[in-house]
Amino acid sequence: MNHVGDGNSGGGDRESGDAPEISIITPCYNAVGHLRDAIESVARQRGVRIEHIVVDAGSKDGTVEILKQFPQVRWISESDRGQADAFNKGLALARGPLVGWLNADDMYEPGAVARVVQFFHQHPEAVLVNGHLVRVDPEGKPLEFLPARSSRFWLRHFWLKWYWLNHPSTFYRKSLFDEVGPIDESLHYALDYDFYLRASQRHEFHDIDLLTTRMRVHPEAKTSQGWDNFAADVRRTFEKVWKPGHPLFYRYSLLGVRMYAARSHLAESFIALRAKDRRSSVAEFKRAAAWWPVLPLLPAFYPYAVRVTLRAVLGEKLYSRLPRRTPSA
Repeated sequence: MNHVGDGNSGGGDRESGDAPEISIITPCYNAVGHLRDAIESVARQRGVRIEHIVVDAGSKDGTVEILKQFPQVRWISESDRGQADAFNKGLALARGPLVGWLNADDMYEPGAVARVVQFFHQHPEAVLVNGHLVRVDPEGKPLEFLPARSSRFWLRHFWLKWYWLNHPSTFYRKSLFDEVGPIDESLHYALDYDFYLRASQRHEFHDIDLLTTRMRVHPEAKTSQGWDNFAADVRRTFEKVWKPGHPLFYRYSLLGVRMYAARSHLAESFIALRAKDRRSSVAEFKRAAAWWPVLPLLPAFYPYAVRVTLRAVLGEKLYSRLPRRTPSA
């Protein structure tokens, strides 16, 4: 059954006719554990008119009951063909000229959305704006700071500096989707990267020096479960974009896929080690080696080795006190 609710969070007023300045789209499925935090992080934004659209895939775990508690949120709940299909549905409903993509287990920093909207107003040539993101554990403890690096060069050669755009910290003009097409529904892991690569053929991207989003990492998270599937999706994207007209660049790009997958498994290995899950840590290390057999030739191996050594020597209590790069909003 399809459930529909209408509203406008973050200062919008549908009855007065105020149009939203930005539409935030949240695809979700069985997200009862985290969805409330995501919705409240949008509702706490001030100084901007926000339309929050949640597209649920027919959850049966109480997600819909949470949605009913937020009348300001527009939402639908029905079966779909995956996250890309859900986002495209939300995009079709969006009334704002700007769009944000917030997952159900992620959260915006207070005041971030207004700053982003202001940036778009000040830079009319910008079609895609990328902010900083910090990955956090289920309790909200910072794990990794990912700075904004929006460059078409690094997008296409992302393995050189481990470049990546993170869609929870990226914002768009809605017209960009009309220009380059919607999210590819045949992809399930690298669907955002595929869109960025297509958009990069026509536009340069912009950074904002602002921590916009906290991305929660937990065992049920899609990214945590599927680095190998993610790398396979990236390879399909390269086959589509580069292989027909640039076969040599396609082969070169495949090295990036392998290196990125290996680095990602090393990161998951350390996260598991901090969680005192040695079995998972070793398993992730072996997966990294499967992607890049000679790990000492992988640049990311050395920071990983240093972090593991420091933790072993200092212990978790002292290691957790070491300074980390996690700037405030």
